[in-house]
Amino acid sequence: MTIMKRVVIIGLLALLVVSAGVAWWLLSDDPPSNPSPRKAAVRPEEPEEPDRPQRRAAPSSARRPRPAPPVPPSQTTDRQRQLLDQIRSTGREEERLREAAAQQAERDNARDEQKATLDKEQIKAAIHAVTPMVQECYEQRLQENQSLQGKAVLQFTIVAKDGQGQIDDGEVKSSSLGDLRLETCLLHQLTKARFPMPQGDGKVTVSYPFTFKRSEQAK
Repeated sequence: MTIMKRVVIIGLLALLVVSAGVAWWLLSDDPPSNPSPRKAAVRPEEPEEPDRPQRRAAPSSARRPRPAPPVPPSQTTDRQRQLLDQIRSTGREEERLREAAAQQAERDNARDEQKATLDKEQIKAAIHAVTPMVQECYEQRLQENQSLQGKAVLQFTIVAKDGQGQIDDGEVKSSSLGDLRLETCLLHQLTKARFPMPQGDGKVTVSYPFTFKRSEQAK
């Protein structure tokens, strides 16, 4: 091969290498190390149209709340006056009822005081009439318990019945006897006493003491 042919081949090879390098540079994503700055083309922007207010659909008449009609001041005042009048009338009614209840209680107390009008001497006389039967109760129990003695206070209520006063209810209010059979006998005999009829057909409550000692009459 001649020298001339070799030179041509080497030149072709160099040309191919340069072409390959140029092609690689053009196809490569990386910009060159010192790229020349390019000025971007500035396009004048068109002015934007101002926003137009959108029209809102008017609400339907079915959904629109209807405002309440205004209340005249005169009506409001009348309503308040009615409520105040009701409150005052209620207070007056309660006060009237309290006064009526107090008056009724006073009448009841006065009537009760009028009922309790039995004389003490009349009560003593009626009880002394049954004293022998009361003493008999004690003597019977004394046979079984010779040391039996003490005091018993009987409380009873005298009511008007059959035109006279009779004992309606009785109990042992207090006792130091310690003998239930004697106390029961005393209450039973006491119911036989007859008293004058209380005035006004009322009730009289009496507490009467009985004292028992050996060889002594009951007082």
